[in-house]
Amino acid sequence: MKPIKALFARSILTACVLLTSTVLRGNAFTISTTLPSDLQSASSVFSKYVEVFGLRVLATSSVSDAKVLHAANVLAEYLDNDEDGIIDQAEVLASLAGSSQSTISTMVLFASQTEQDSLDSSLASLETFMTRTQNLFADEIFENGSQGENRDATLEEVLHLVTDKGWDEAFPSVWGEKKGSSIANAMDTARGGYFETIPSSYPASAWYTYYDQTSDYATQVTEYVYWATTTYLGGQDWPGRVHANFTSEWKPITQADLNSTDPAVVSLLTSSSYRFPISQLPDGNYSGASLRAQASTTSTSGWKSSSWFGYYYDPGGNWIYHQHLGWLYTVESGSSGVWFYHSSYGWMWTNSTAYPWIYFYSLSGWRYFLSGKGFYDSGTSAWTAVESFSVETSSSQTGYGDENSSTVWSSTANASVSLSHATSNGNSVMTLSSNLYPNWNITGESDHYVTTPSAQSETVEIILHPDPTASFHNELVVYNPTFSDVAYIGRPNNSLPDYTHWNSSTPPKELLAVDMLSVEAYDMTSAHGANPRYTGKLRFNVHHIGDNGLTSVSWQSGTIPLSNDYFYAHTQPTGEYHLHGFKAGMEFDYSNKIIGYALDGHAVMGMNTNIHQPVMDSGNVLSGYDASVQTKPALSGYTLVETSKLVEARGVDLSTTNFPAGIFHVDHEYASSVASDSYSLDKYNMGYVTLTDKDGTQRVEKVYVQTRTYPYLVHTLYGAK
Repeated sequence: MKPIKALFARSILTACVLLTSTVLRGNAFTISTTLPSDLQSASSVFSKYVEVFGLRVLATSSVSDAKVLHAANVLAEYLDNDEDGIIDQAEVLASLAGSSQSTISTMVLFASQTEQDSLDSSLASLETFMTRTQNLFADEIFENGSQGENRDATLEEVLHLVTDKGWDEAFPSVWGEKKGSSIANAMDTARGGYFETIPSSYPASAWYTYYDQTSDYATQVTEYVYWATTTYLGGQDWPGRVHANFTSEWKPITQADLNSTDPAVVSLLTSSSYRFPISQLPDGNYSGASLRAQASTTSTSGWKSSSWFGYYYDPGGNWIYHQHLGWLYTVESGSSGVWFYHSSYGWMWTNSTAYPWIYFYSLSGWRYFLSGKGFYDSGTSAWTAVESFSVETSSSQTGYGDENSSTVWSSTANASVSLSHATSNGNSVMTLSSNLYPNWNITGESDHYVTTPSAQSETVEIILHPDPTASFHNELVVYNPTFSDVAYIGRPNNSLPDYTHWNSSTPPKELLAVDMLSVEAYDMTSAHGANPRYTGKLRFNVHHIGDNGLTSVSWQSGTIPLSNDYFYAHTQPTGEYHLHGFKAGMEFDYSNKIIGYALDGHAVMGMNTNIHQPVMDSGNVLSGYDASVQTKPALSGYTLVETSKLVEARGVDLSTTNFPAGIFHVDHEYASSVASDSYSLDKYNMGYVTLTDKDGTQRVEKVYVQTRTYPYLVHTLYGAK
């Protein structure tokens, strides 16, 4: 459920009153005196270490902690320039992180040039496992900002690392430090022509006149980007700056100067095609998401390790999946702490000092969390297991909160669903009749509808708990999933018990067709028509497009309309309202509840449903289960293909600027990870659960489970349609 601003403000105030901790401005990071295991050989040179979004800052003992932290904060500010806790351009961070530990981009800090020179022999031996570094000297760091003749070189050297190892490699045609790139062309205009090497003099009309004879063409581009970026951000007009000292190299001083003098570079800096760091000039006081910024990357794609919060999966955006607490919506306020929203626990707050103590707004109190034991209440001296823990203070509340008034989910009483059971040829058959209309408020969503949504009656028969040995095993190809309707979904009845099939007394609140949720297939012709027989790799992932707020995607000379409303739905030309995702399942807790049925007869269950420990065959398809161990929440086994392998996966060179990772199905691959408190679903997004039939009979069945990440609900129908 979306947080209510007033509630959120009160909860912040409550927690701040109950727990007060000293927070130093700009100190979003901590310095470790122990280097990572792969850098132990560097400990003879460097004794201070800070990790920033998986990147590294190393310093000698001669560099003060304040200057080390200043550099770390500036690095974070260039990566998350709007300081909302989310990396501005994920492809840049991926390039900076490199493909191995030895290629992780690293800032190396020395007291001075003299100190670095004295360590030359030792530094030479480090080059084999520290291959991408940028130096910075403490005598050029002014953590309070540039003043007079004291220019803070941190802004320059850190930006060099970010652009040289990040933007250059992520977007070579635009930001590449080579002849012919967009930024190089802008630079050549600024210099009055193309100069592979430093000329003896520049044309009189030039405003960028770099004369360092040791610099190659790429370095000239690097320096140009620094001058342009900091000028645009106001970083070349600090108090007491003697402008005449710099005009021999760079003439613009203010953003207004740059706008009028160099419109080409301004156009690049401000382009909406990517998010270059132009929101604010870094000042060494990063106030974004310290949890993410301080976390270390792991060998498992998407998983990160926090020194105080443990392991979590970070798919990008505000949601993370914690190894013990499950899915959490994060709202951070820098080093002062982090608010989490949990679908079962509501809002809760903690920070690196308080954790594992967690403050729960709904309880107006603290609980101590320990994996394996649960939550400890100091008032009662009692432990409550995670699966039994509740923040409800009254037994009067019913339902899931998905019908609350004054929200988009308030009932409009338009949906109609009836349900009956029968036995046919020895099979239990469920018959569902629906007008295929949403029971939520779609007012104001008309821009997404080809025609006005209209009630259209349909009757669907589902053969329950199909025999898995008799099911037709559809071939699964990541880039070519099942096309057209594959399931019928609806918000579960408030009275529906966990792990129980729907019956006539517990019909869903609505029933809507799911057009393979994220699978809107296009044949990529000039007509841009949907073609279910298309066998190529480039099928759009509509769910991803909706998650990222896109309404259309340019292809060749036209656009492909991929517009969904807030609920991941739109209409067919006939007026039928159908789903391409299940938004309610992402906002409310339907864990362990059936939310619908696939057309192959298998139930579809809510996000975070607990499943039996799976047994997979060699093709990562369920072949059995182990009922002797406890059930655990289900997670998708898919992950994004590494950015460096996107072209190989797609089979065509498509820029991640216009077609970011995740926009095509082929951008994903099955690579299940093992976490201590969850199980991966198989390639079909399926797992085993024990379900109860209408007559009380229990049986273990294979089900689909909704996941927050790809493939979201159903990838490919496992059984016959």
